[in-house]
Amino acid sequence: MSLTRRKFLEKSAIGGAVVAAGVTMTSGCGNDVIAAPVVTNEVEFDDEASKSFGQLRLRLTDPAFNALRLVGGALTVRIKQPVTPENLRPFKLPDPPHLLVIHRGEIGERFEYIAVDSACPHAGCPLGYSAEQKTIMCPCHSSQFRAEPAGNTSCVGEVMHAPAQQGPTPYQAALDPADPSTLVIDMRLVDDCGTVRLPPIVSGKIAVPLADYPMLAQSGGSVIGRPAGSAIAIAVVRLSDATDASAFAALSAVCTHLGCTISYGAANAPTSCGTIGAGGGFWCKCHCSQFGLDGSVLVGPANKPLPKYGAAFDGTTLTITIT
Repeated sequence: MSLTRRKFLEKSAIGGAVVAAGVTMTSGCGNDVIAAPVVTNEVEFDDEASKSFGQLRLRLTDPAFNALRLVGGALTVRIKQPVTPENLRPFKLPDPPHLLVIHRGEIGERFEYIAVDSACPHAGCPLGYSAEQKTIMCPCHSSQFRAEPAGNTSCVGEVMHAPAQQGPTPYQAALDPADPSTLVIDMRLVDDCGTVRLPPIVSGKIAVPLADYPMLAQSGGSVIGRPAGSAIAIAVVRLSDATDASAFAALSAVCTHLGCTISYGAANAPTSCGTIGAGGGFWCKCHCSQFGLDGSVLVGPANKPLPKYGAAFDGTTLTITIT
């Protein structure tokens, strides 16, 4: 059974209060789970001048969030669109702008609360949570994702069962130490499997010292990373051994099809989606879109190019401009 994002919004009753019983979408190829009910309370972001800009603060004493007071409870939370333009935010909203928020563990456990994008990366269906199996599941197909990391190389949202090839993006979620009745979800802090941590965005720029990223020291090296304090995924590739800006390509690492994180492939490299072209490029393991080093679409289903970022290089530090 397939569910488009438009149908998801219609079935989730955005504009009402709470879908008390969830959205039942179990099919022969799906999991025995329902999509988490939707809370339509719009959550404001703090002013961008504040250090907490990009955080969602859910007061668990609010009846709308009652489900999150019990272990095993889950809600889909709609996020109000910030006034600040997207290119000036130190975070990226999911598409659609909804989070699956889960009360996963007991008091004091590291992952007592977790929050991930609510749309399954496979086909965009709204995710649910099985408290019995302690697993995030898609009710449309058979995809399953971890609700708790399994060791140091694992993360929340990691794929446990196909057809999804990438998990939903996880965000830091914890009770406010100064107010334990408030759950704080920080959209800037992502612990995504498969990406490295880049330096923070300062005045719209990221300064990347090559001494700290030896994989970029030689032609053909690459990094798929996220700036500290940001959910934005960025792809950086060393194109040549030149000592000026022509040596690098910096692009968004978010596939323009359904938002999965892309990977870099060297010339003629084999992948699960076929062989990369002679010039090298990017590919998406979710639905096999491919892009050139300039961001152009080479293979669909994506039909929009990857956004490019400005780059400057002084021989030791790469500066990426994302505004």
